Amino acid sequence: MRLFTFLVLLFIGLPAIEIICLVTLGSAIGLLPTLALIIGAGLLGAYLIRLEGWRALRQMQEALASGRNPSRQVLEGLAILVAGIALIFPGFFSDLIALFLLFGPTRRAAISLLLFIFPNLRPFAGEQSHSDSVFPPAPKASECIIDVTPQEVRDSTQEP
Repeated sequence: MRLFTFLVLLFIGLPAIEIICLVTLGSAIGLLPTLALIIGAGLLGAYLIRLEGWRALRQMQEALASGRNPSRQVLEGLAILVAGIALIFPGFFSDLIALFLLFGPTRRAAISLLLFIFPNLRPFAGEQSHSDSVFPPAPKASECIIDVTPQEVRDSTQEP
């Protein structure tokens, strides 16, 4: 999918779907229940984002502390951020997308779908194949450090 097509769908298609959902639901149940559902979904989403965001941050810190590649946790944190942005938009379709991204199994399915659609993201995600394999371990800090003692070196061809 090209970037232009994605942006057109995002900025024209998503608001159109939201308006259709709001008008349809508003005419079916009324204005006040529709507003109550929007506010309730926003509050529930804010609570779930806080809960899931802290969990994703903790998992990323554990992966870093154990020397593992935290790419999957970073992608899950990004999905939670997208869910938070989707909850800011008033509407039911964006709330549905946000709830889809907030729950672990569906979030992982969305990340796998994203990596399938955009294969150039695969190196960032640390994946080599379509399977949900374990990431290669990150190098330990002690393997990357070269400790040297500075020593002054004088060129013997120059005269002082």
